[in-house]
This record gives sequence, structure tokens and C-alpha cells, in this order.
Amino acid sequence: MKRNIIKGIILLCGCLALASCRYEEIVPFDYPEGQVYLPVAYSGTVYAIDDISLPTYDTPTSGAPYRYLLSDDKTRFNVPLSVYRSGLNPGNAVTVSIADNRQLVTDSKGEGKALSESVELLPESVYSCNASVKFDEGQIVAPFSLQVDFSFLKQNIGKQFAAGISISSKEQTCNPKLSSVIVLIDTRFLQAEPSFVFAIDAADSLKAVFNNSSRFADPASYSWDFGDGSVKSSETNPAHVFPAAGSYTVSLTAINPLTNEKKTASEEVVIK
Repeated sequence: MKRNIIKGIILLCGCLALASCRYEEIVPFDYPEGQVYLPVAYSGTVYAIDDISLPTYDTPTSGAPYRYLLSDDKTRFNVPLSVYRSGLNPGNAVTVSIADNRQLVTDSKGEGKALSESVELLPESVYSCNASVKFDEGQIVAPFSLQVDFSFLKQNIGKQFAAGISISSKEQTCNPKLSSVIVLIDTRFLQAEPSFVFAIDAADSLKAVFNNSSRFADPASYSWDFGDGSVKSSETNPAHVFPAAGSYTVSLTAINPLTNEKKTASEEVVIK
């Protein structure tokens, strides 16, 4: 009897094992259609370059930690950009056209719009951009760049210039919300703006403490002249003891790291 029960259990286990090993056909699945887009358009219509070190973490651009790159010979101001391809299946090779969209800039100027009326179109003669990029099979990022004549920017410090860029493709759908962007270059950041405030030390009436509020300057370039014949200081926020009561002209000189041009700001410090 026991032997028959054991045989029955073995037979049942075998049947269950066979049942669990049934072949199930894998049903083909169509991936959602991928799209190509400009990642710099994530933050809005305008991609602004208005400081000496602007990271691109908020608008991913492959291999470009900053929003611009100055060529080694300082003749070209390059703005690294890229086209991305979304979707689970990147697919075959695709070519994406890149167009200069000056009308986009014109239509975006005015009250309540993305650009102020003072923004000028970047002259066509001073910049260039790739006409197209190509995605190889399986590739998801295709870099390109906007290259601007740096001497033109230096000659027009204080002005704002814009260039419009749009992408299109006959081979893959473009995301309509992320297919155009305006690159805005505010040239004010190409000139150092030294400035500072100061306070007299409460415990020492001959001592002044200076707070540096400069913009667009290389911190290593600061030079303080306290107007009393003493040695100049290269500290960012120095404190200085004057030799006697009186009025002193204190000057702070700073250098822009891109143009190497110096600018100086001065303030009258009265020691009582």
C-alpha cells in the first residue's frame, strides 16, 4: 500500500513538472515611436548665456559642462548644443536638419514676450551652425555647435544678441514643443564689474572691512589699492588699518577672465 502511495506521489510531481514547462509564445511588441528634440528647449524658448560660468545641468548637453567654450586662440565663442532621440528603441540611422530661424527671434520680441525690444538679431556674417546632424543606428545624442566671432562680441559689450535654431527631419518625428530655441548672448558678462562696500570696525576706528560684490571677474585678479601708500592686497574681502584719520580713495581692480580687460571701481573712505 505504501509503495503504491509513493508511486502516485512521484507520478503527480512529474505531471506538475511537465505542466510548468509548457512553451509560451512571446507576442511581438511595437515600441512607441521615438522623437528627436533639442534638450536646451526644456527650460523654455530662450537659452541664455549671461555669466562667465553657467552650468548646463538643467538643460543636458552631452559632453558640455558649461554653456559656452572659448576656442584656444580666443577667436571663436562656441555654444555646445545637441539633438537627442527619445524612445525605447533608438532605431535606424536618421538625419536631422538644423535651420537658422531668424523669424523666431523677431516674433519673440516685445512687451510680454520672451525677449525685450532691445535684443538684436545676431548678424548672419558673424556666426555659423551645422546644417544637419546624423544619428547612427542606436545612437541617441548628436552634438553640434553655434560658433560666434568672439571679436564681434567684444566690440559690442553691453548689447544682447540672439539667434534662433529649429530642427526638422523627414525620417523621424520632431517633438513640436522642443524643436526650436533662441540662443541669447548678453555680452555684459564679457566685462568685469568691480564693486564693493565697506564698514568701519566698531573696535578700531582706523580699521575698515571691505566686502567685494564684483561680477564677471576672475577672483584671482583682484587688486586693492587703499590710497594710503601701503602694499596692495589681492584678497577677495580684505580688512585694512589706515595710518591716521582722513579721507582715502580706495580702488578695486578686477579682470574679466575671457577678455582679460581690467576695470576699476573706487570709493571714498573717511576715517575719523
